[in-house]
Parts: sequence; structure tokens; C-alpha cells
Amino acid sequence: MSLSLKRWLAAGVAAAALAPGLAAAQSAPVAEWQLDTIIQPSPFRGVHGLAVAPDGEVLGGSVVGQQIIGVDPVSGKARVIVDRPAGQADDLVIAPDGRIVWTAFLSGEVRAISGDALQGKAAPVQVLATGLPGINSLDFDDGGRLYATRVFLGDALYEIDPTGATPAKQLLEGMGGLNGFEIRGRTLTGPLWFKGKLARVNLDDPKVEAFAEGFKVPAAANLEADGKVVALDTVTGEVKRVDPMTGAATVITKLNPALDNLAIGEDGTIYVSNMAEGAIFQIDPKTGGTHTIIKGDLA
Repeated sequence: MSLSLKRWLAAGVAAAALAPGLAAAQSAPVAEWQLDTIIQPSPFRGVHGLAVAPDGEVLGGSVVGQQIIGVDPVSGKARVIVDRPAGQADDLVIAPDGRIVWTAFLSGEVRAISGDALQGKAAPVQVLATGLPGINSLDFDDGGRLYATRVFLGDALYEIDPTGATPAKQLLEGMGGLNGFEIRGRTLTGPLWFKGKLARVNLDDPKVEAFAEGFKVPAAANLEADGKVVALDTVTGEVKRVDPMTGAATVITKLNPALDNLAIGEDGTIYVSNMAEGAIFQIDPKTGGTHTIIKGDLA
């Protein structure tokens, strides 16, 4: 018998001897295991624009998460109002007719859905404007006319047809990043992201007039009942109150950086979003006391 044949036979005998053990190992039951949740998922994949519904529910939009989510300001319980991908929202507003209207930043569209969505009812999404990459912030004036701005992927102010029947009309460009704004009467008030200033625009004669400075990067500005401006600095995390006549500012409170947007409720309560933390904060306008409504530990 050759040496190679002897080795081949020896290998065969060894394999035969091991076979029962291997078969037993393969047929043995898999050890039991369990999945433990260490950190709960965040309701938001980054929260951006905010609006307060008529019943006081806080609505938050997410660009990356592509959802509009409603949050109970008392319990912090969250629910999906417009699901992905249609819900991609950088900013949102409740229209005079009750619709939710929002900006789909990446898709370059202004979208709307019936107020029935707030009641959990299915409703189609309407596209009001297209071809506007970077469409960012929006608001209605007191007469129901709709305005929106492009920031980062453009720098312009538009009037949007609320019915979607006619294309968007450009009014201004090169403002300096007119971000989260509010309109009262025919005056638009908002921040200039790239200039560190707050500004106003007379919508009947569109020109940018700066009235406050000293911000690192102002992200949003809304109006209180008395006309004072509440503004966010996304770099410093400061929430400021600004006199629109003098530009003088006081700090209401300071949060972590990455503040994105705000909304003010009927009772004057201030709501602020932090896009990095996936959080919405509730701020007492008189004391500056802050309460976390919702926050993602892994945003």
C-alpha cells in the first residue's frame, strides 16, 4: 500500500469517527436569547419646523425623517400625522382654511393636506409649487396670501398660490438666508441666517430692512402678541426677545446649540425645536422656565 493511500484511509477513518459528534452538534437546539432595548428610538429623525394646531397640539416637521408628527405638550405623546415620504417638512403652518401646509426642502415642493389629517383621517397630499430646491420657511399673511423662502439651496422670497393653480412668483433674491419667519399684516419678520441679523420686509414693496444684529447665526423669529420678536441663535442656543423698534435684545433662556425653529401658542407659550437632539422645548415667556416636551436620546 502506498504512503499516500495510507494517509487517505487514515483521514477517512478520522472523519467517520468525528461524524456522529458533528451531527449531534448540528442538531442540538440553539441557545435561547432575548433582545433588550437599551435606549428607546427617537420619534423624530431631526425636528425642524413647528406649528401649534387649534387644539394646542404641537406639530413638528422632519426633513430626514420625512414625517409631520403631532406632540401632546402635556404628556409628550407623539403620533404621525403625515407619514413618509410625503411628510418631508422643513417648516409648516396651519392655513386659514385649516389645511397643513409645509415645505419639502429636498424635493423642492410646497405641499398641503386637509385639516382632516389632524383628526387621524386619510387625505390626499396636494402639491402647491414645484421646482424650488431648498424651499425652507413659509407663512400666510392676514389676508390668506402665502409666502415662502429658499435657503441654502437658493436664496429667494416667493409668493405661492394657495390653490396650486399658478407657479410660484419670485419677489426677492439674495437676502442673506431669510429663514424661519412670521407675517403680521403685510410685514414679514425673520432672521438673515448668513448675516447675523433680524430683518423685516414690506410685502407691498419688497425690500429687506435689518433692525437687529449681534447674532451668531439667527435661525428663526416669531412675534409675540405685543409685537416683540422672539428669535433663536442656533450657534449660542440663546432664545432672545427683541424690541423691533430699537433692536435691543434680552435673553429669555439658553438651550443647547442647534436650535432650528419656534412657534408661539395662543397663550404666549414659546415652543422651540433642536434639530440635533430631536427635541421640542416649552418655554414660559415670563420666567424663561423650560420644560422638555419630547427628546430623542439617539436623534
